[in-house]
Amino acid sequence: MSQQPTLIATTRARTTFLLTAAALALSACTGPAGAEPSSSPAPVASASASQSTEPTPTPPPATAAYKPATADGPAENVPVPKIPKAATKKTEQGLKAFTAYWLETMTYAYATGDLKPMKAISGDECTACSNAAEGISQIYTKDGWVVGGAITPATTQTNFKTTSDGEYQILFQHAQEAIDVYRADGTNELKGESVDSSVLIMIAVHEDGHWTAKNVEKIG
Repeated sequence: MSQQPTLIATTRARTTFLLTAAALALSACTGPAGAEPSSSPAPVASASASQSTEPTPTPPPATAAYKPATADGPAENVPVPKIPKAATKKTEQGLKAFTAYWLETMTYAYATGDLKPMKAISGDECTACSNAAEGISQIYTKDGWVVGGAITPATTQTNFKTTSDGEYQILFQHAQEAIDVYRADGTNELKGESVDSSVLIMIAVHEDGHWTAKNVEKIG
């Protein structure tokens, strides 16, 4: 059994962010036949009656229901995370909201293999982000999938002061569901364990009206 790259296991000396067992969404009616015609004129249809004959607009199609991944197959119809407006603000609360959103894009990536939302808010020099993308790609490009792995943000802490490079730092804790990795043939290649708490640091910058995660590292 080969070991897959892991979720979050980074240090300042060597940044890794790969998948591991521990770390790792529409007629009118006529009278009866032969009936004598009425001598009285037909009543004039009221405005409300005429309106009732207008066609009813077709409702939009229902959104397909989200189906989480199981041992029988990958997740289906996973909602694509949308960045909240608060997470774009250059404020302390904005940075905290952005951190939570960044973790949401990671959860989405594990559930779907779609790395676009995470990459859109991560810098090119973010080794942790790149390694995470590589690990997830190794699973999904071979038609495998991940069960579990949802990340829940917990506490965050930042002094919201810029460094000499114009960067902000934020510490945050997260918990993560156990991760099981399945091959295309349904073989359970890796069975993981949940992570109750892990402390990480994000180096972020705010440019052109939005935040970018330059790097993410595990503390300790």
